[in-house]
Amino acid sequence: MDLSDSLWHMSGFGREEHTGHQPYWWVNCLRGQDFRAVLQYTLAGVLHFHHKGRQHRVVTGQAVLFDQNDKSEYGICADDPNYRCVWIGFKGAGVEQHCGLLREQYGSIIDDGHKRLFLSMEQLIKTANPVTEPNPLITAPLVYRFFLRFMRMHEDERVVKPVDSAVEQLMANPLYPWSMKEIAHANGCSREHLVRVFSETYGMGPAAWLNARRLEHAVSLLKQTGLPVAAVAEQSGFASAHTMARLMREEFGQGPRALRQ
Repeated sequence: MDLSDSLWHMSGFGREEHTGHQPYWWVNCLRGQDFRAVLQYTLAGVLHFHHKGRQHRVVTGQAVLFDQNDKSEYGICADDPNYRCVWIGFKGAGVEQHCGLLREQYGSIIDDGHKRLFLSMEQLIKTANPVTEPNPLITAPLVYRFFLRFMRMHEDERVVKPVDSAVEQLMANPLYPWSMKEIAHANGCSREHLVRVFSETYGMGPAAWLNARRLEHAVSLLKQTGLPVAAVAEQSGFASAHTMARLMREEFGQGPRALRQ
């Protein structure tokens, strides 16, 4: 067996958009073996998933996990609204069995109320893309860690750990000017532990994640309102207009005034 086939890897991924008048229906057992398992996340609309005689609706903020031998089928109907999704196909020795265990434990439909799964999928696509990083010895551990995070996301949540509470607060209000030390202390954990858990779960530190969300909001305000730059920075959670401008130049190569134009 070829090394690239035996190691865990992404065998495909993408973002798609479909409308009701476009044919979009797949019967998995008839599709060949391009993927051993697929994780498909609904960004907008609804996906109809049929499996073992049951019909499921996979709505915004939910994902479906399936393999191409489980006699399932899915798609959208003629009167459905526009459907958008992001998906990843997986291959490798044991991937199908691991996905089967996940489905037995958590079901085929996964709720993602805090967007943890979605963010992890986005990060995996960015770091384990076989085009930009073709070395399977580098991408295989990334895919494996993704599955470990996947399993951790769906542990019993009846008892919320202090660090998980802190993470949820950060994600629920990314525009608030958080202090990592203060939010960690308020939830009964250390700043270091908060940063470590957040990074392990989402593939980036909390500061980087918050800055990305704040930049998205700031760019939207710049383009859609006439607010002064200082007010945009304040409403987006930045400590100052200077900090916002510096991050914009690093990310987009332009400052706020150029982006507004």
